[in-house]
Order: sequence, then structure tokens, then C-alpha cells
Amino acid sequence: MKTLRCSSTSISCLALAVASFAGCGARKGDWALAGTGPVNLAIEGTVARASTGGSPPAPVDGAEVSATIVGRRSEVETSTGDDGAFRLDASVEPGDTLVVGFRAEGMAPLFRTVRASPGATITLDVTLEELDPLDCTSGNRCTVSGNELSITGLAEGIRGAARVFNPVTEAASFPGGFDDSDGNLLISGVFASVELTDSSGESVHQLDEPATLRMRMPRDTWGVVVDIRPDTDRIEVPLYAFDEDLGTWVRDGDGYLEDDRGEILDEDVLPSIRDGSFQRSVVACGAVSHFSYWNVDWPVSAHACISGTILDDTGLPAEGAVVSVSGSTYNGTSAPVTVGPDGRFCVDVMRSEGADDVDQDGIPGETHRVLVRVVYQGEIYDGGEHETPLEQGTCGDPGCEDLGFIALGEATRITASRCVLRGRVVDPSDQPVSGALVFGLDGGLASEIAAVMCAGWEEGCTFFASTAEDGSFELALPILDSVRLQASSVEQTPGGRTIFRMGDALVRGCPAAPVEIRLDEGFETFQVEVEVEGDRISWTPPEPANAVSVMGRDFLSGWTIVDWTGGFLPPVTHGVVPDGADLALPWGRGDPAPMSSGDLVMVYMTGTSEESGLSYVGIGQGVVP
Repeated sequence: MKTLRCSSTSISCLALAVASFAGCGARKGDWALAGTGPVNLAIEGTVARASTGGSPPAPVDGAEVSATIVGRRSEVETSTGDDGAFRLDASVEPGDTLVVGFRAEGMAPLFRTVRASPGATITLDVTLEELDPLDCTSGNRCTVSGNELSITGLAEGIRGAARVFNPVTEAASFPGGFDDSDGNLLISGVFASVELTDSSGESVHQLDEPATLRMRMPRDTWGVVVDIRPDTDRIEVPLYAFDEDLGTWVRDGDGYLEDDRGEILDEDVLPSIRDGSFQRSVVACGAVSHFSYWNVDWPVSAHACISGTILDDTGLPAEGAVVSVSGSTYNGTSAPVTVGPDGRFCVDVMRSEGADDVDQDGIPGETHRVLVRVVYQGEIYDGGEHETPLEQGTCGDPGCEDLGFIALGEATRITASRCVLRGRVVDPSDQPVSGALVFGLDGGLASEIAAVMCAGWEEGCTFFASTAEDGSFELALPILDSVRLQASSVEQTPGGRTIFRMGDALVRGCPAAPVEIRLDEGFETFQVEVEVEGDRISWTPPEPANAVSVMGRDFLSGWTIVDWTGGFLPPVTHGVVPDGADLALPWGRGDPAPMSSGDLVMVYMTGTSEESGLSYVGIGQGVVP
């Protein structure tokens, strides 16, 4: 019985126990078995909740786990116990592909695409990230904290939660692989999970009318932005949706870029976005008609392929080994491959460049490199770092570059060791940040294994640290392959604003040099003071508001005005819609009922702070006297 293990909490998880439906994998003959007919495939593992607020990952009790055979709609289901463990047994045919889904209340679902190896046991240890609740109190616009994501145009009564992911530092949460249903490699700019429910609590996937989705792109990915339709009045980008039935990404329309004020970005600012000098936030915007995972991606059809043979420590083909190839010079991971009896594998990779610019980063002629990882009989091995070919190619065609034999043994086995990791936290101006909280974790290690390792070391482990006056910090933690560092700070300004700054970094191995974490993401919040005098509504600070609502006992007969572009200044008069604003309530577009004593008046505003350059959210409420 072959047992393959994978953890979804780090990029290395993509090397473990799954093979993609998109195909850049083993040859069809590799899956042939003696005889025909269904054979059992066991899928087992654990589901954990991601670390939040300083707490370690914890097992999830009652998480739903399902496996669906692509094309046959055959599904098996189970749920986790109080230890987070599960087991599924599926009757599969050679060559079947399964989409394994993991769901738990309040967390972003996760999907892994598994190529069946009948008679094997595949172990998937996954970690789910928390969703942020959608705030839908401002007209027909729903947002998550910090305005990283917003949805405009949802039907009345629809609520939900969402989470935005950085594909550079959170690739482990990427559903499926970095490829699409047409066989292209994908360069992701941002992706997000959205879970919606209606007024009765039932899940909503398909919308009656399209809504507008906005996702703020992390600065880490600005360099990959390409305008897919030049010579228009905007920067247009491709939108992809994850197909849970097929286990892959599907192109689903185009979007465009805005700034945080809702102003469409002209093509002439593209160079400043790509070099990182653009001074405002970059937001991807597009019309969507359904919800699950959405992604802003750039497809790359001009890719190459590499192949090789995996040998065990006796020199024989390592049947059942799982090979994953991730970019060292580019952001992306090829679909993992489970090798057959001959030990052969093949994967598509980013092609090295001649005079062209394959990865669209504005620098032609680059030589791309990839890192090969192999999982065999529960151990992880280093398959080396390799240059990718210049020649175009795809698996299944002749001409893939052969890496030769990759031998698995003690010399190439990757084991966790205690790493003293030092670094520095700085703000966007490269000034040190003192008092920032820093957290580090190698997601490839289960929390209980990490705890045992730390207990066995005399010096112990330190997963959290607070930065000194010069921004420096020191952590001591076990590292198997790579570690994700997260840093955050909170600052109270004299003007009563709270500034939240965040940043992260992904490092491979135990770095000898100090690691720098730049707090280049964040937002501000502040309280808005609302005053009502007669029909006149004012607020302080007197900055443009995006929404003003008056709500009495009957919500539907209230009055709400919105302007998600420039906003409107105080004061406003109840029942009078300012120029440029829209009337969201009452629904019949008639005159609202007069304000009455005790009615609640809410003011909501967003924008960009001139001092910090961060997006801000201001919310306040008052009561009609």
C-alpha cells in the first residue's frame, strides 16, 4: 500500500499527494493496472484551522470532506472528528480524476485535484483560512475589513463572508494548480474566496443579476500586470473562476483596474504600477454572475516542459513518488505528478526567454529556474534547482528537456531543523517599525510534530517576537522547506485614527542573512461624528462620504444615498440627493418618510489618507433628536 502525505499550509504542499486534472503529468500508460474495473482509493488526513491572533493551528471538528470523480459526478462524503482526522474510500478506475473539497463554517473552502492511483492511500493534511464577514450596511455595497474586497449589486438579504489571498505568499491556499482548463500556465495577481447566503441561510452560488466584484491587488504582484486590450481608456485584465466540478480554473470574462476611490486607471499609469511607484491602491474590478473562488490571472501559453526519472535508494523506479516543480524566478507551481511503474514524470514550466519576455515582467532575456521536490513513502526529497528550456513544449509532445535520473536517498532527504531566523521590519519608507508583532511558521510541518521537535531542543522555539526600536526581531523555529513570516503593527494617531499595517515574506530554508519584512499593506479606521439638526445631516471630519442612511423601524422605507466614486460633502438635506449621488432607498424611488425622533443616521466614507497613503474607512452614527 502506497501512502502519500501532503500539507496545504505551504508552497511545498503542492509537491505532495496530488496530480492535476489539467494534465501536465504522467503518461496515460503510467496508470494502467493489471486487469480492469473499480479499485478502492483511500484518502485520509487532517483538517486544521489556520493560526490566528497568536494561537497555533488547531484541529477542526465537523469539517465536511468530499471527493467527486470528474465526469462521473460520483461523490463520497465524510466529516472530521474532534481531532480533525478524516478518511474517505472511493471506488475509482485507472485514470480517474477526483476533486477533493474541504469546508468548515466560517472558513474559506479548499480544493485539491487528485489523479487516482487505485489501491493507494493518499494523505491530505490541509489548513483552512478564516473568512472575514461582509459588511453590507452601506446601501447595496458589501465590504470586508480594510476594503480589500467589495461587492456591489447583491440582491436584498444576501450576506456572507470573503477572504483575499496574496498569490506570492499564500500560494498554498490556491485551489487546483497554477494552470487553466486550456493548458495555459497562470500568473496570478490576486485571488479571493466568497461565500454567500440568502435571508434563509441557504448558500448562494448563482446570482439572478450580475454583481460587481472588486479585489485589491497586493503590491507583490503589481509587476505582473499586463493590459490585455491596449489602446482603450483603461487597463483591462483577465478574470478566472475556479470550477469545483472540474477542479481547474476557467476563463470567465475580463475586468479592469481602478484605484481605491473607484476611479478607472488609465493606461498611462501602467508603467508606475509595474515598477511599484504608483502612489494609490490598485483594485481589480469586474462583473460576475456566480461566486466561489475568483482570480485575476495572466495566461502564458508559451511554456516549456521538463521530464525525468525518479529512482529510490536501491536504484529502482520509485513508483508512487509525487513530483512538484515550483518557480524559483517566477511565481507559480506546476501541477504535481504521481509517477508510474517506470518512475517517469513530466511537467510544464515557464519557458526561459530568448529575446522575448515570456513572464511579462518587462525584462526580456531572463533565464528561469525551477525547484524540484519529490515526496516518496512519507519523506520529502530535494530534486535540485534547474534551468528551464528555451524551446516551446508541452507534456505529451516530443522535445521536453530530460533531467535524467533523480535519485532519492539520505543525501537528498529534506528534514526539519531548528533555525534561528533574524530580520527587520520596515515601513514603506524603509524606516524601522518598533513594537510590530512577527510570526513565523513552516506550514509543511504539522503543529503537533513541530511541538515535539521544539520540546526536544534544549533551546526551545520562538514562533512570535516583537520588534525592537531598530525594527529587528529574532525567531527560533523548525523549518522543513520554507517559512512564511507575517508582521503587523497598530498605531494610534493624535487625530484619533487607528492605522493597521501588515506585511509578509516567504523564505526558503534557513536564511543566513537577515530577512526584511515591509509593511506595505494596511488601512486606517476612524470614528465619524454625526450631527442632525432638522432635515440637515452633517459629520466630522467633513470629508466626502460614500453613503448616508436614515433608518427607522421600517428599514425598507428608509432613505439611503450612495456615491462610490467621488463622494459628497456635508451637509446633506434629508430627501435631497446630491449631484453625482444615487438614491438606493426607498426602493420605489419616491419621497422618503420624514425623519422621526429616534431614527438612526449612519455615515460611511472611504478614501486614501494623504499622510499615510493607506485606504481608510470611517463609520459613524447619530440619532435624530
